[in-house]
Amino acid sequence: LNAKQNLALANLIPTYIKKRDFKKAVAFGEQAYSVMPGNQSVSINYAAALLQEQSYGKALEVLKPLFSESEPHVSVLSGMISCYRGLFLKNEAEKYLEIAERHFGDKHEIMRLKADTLAESNPESAYIAFKKALEKEPDNVATRWNMSLVQLRMGKFEDGWLNYENGLLP
Repeated sequence: LNAKQNLALANLIPTYIKKRDFKKAVAFGEQAYSVMPGNQSVSINYAAALLQEQSYGKALEVLKPLFSESEPHVSVLSGMISCYRGLFLKNEAEKYLEIAERHFGDKHEIMRLKADTLAESNPESAYIAFKKALEKEPDNVATRWNMSLVQLRMGKFEDGWLNYENGLLP
């Protein structure tokens, strides 16, 4: 493939993620990653598709070489945290979440990951973290839906059911 074809191939990954056709996103991601393994954008998009397919181990293989503790990339960190959470490796998830908070603590994505991580062990803190994340992105459907699960667990039924219904994707 020439450079133009490689670019077209790489652009198919986020296209199919947006279409919620994760199998195709992974298939195009595998192809693009095989011809451009050093391309950060390709790697991040491929890992995002793998995460949607719950291929956490493979996504970690793709993301780990991109990680730099001194100059981390928010998408790499967020993907790694999601992988470790999916693999039930709580200590690793928390280690990378601490790094993410140090570098990107004010970003919605990191606030939501913190809230998701706290949801089981500390619903009150998770609820506060979700509210802070929603201050950054009030219309974020995924954050609102995740918060609804915490609200329902805490007995905040009126707001919990409202956020649950508003968070359902079509």
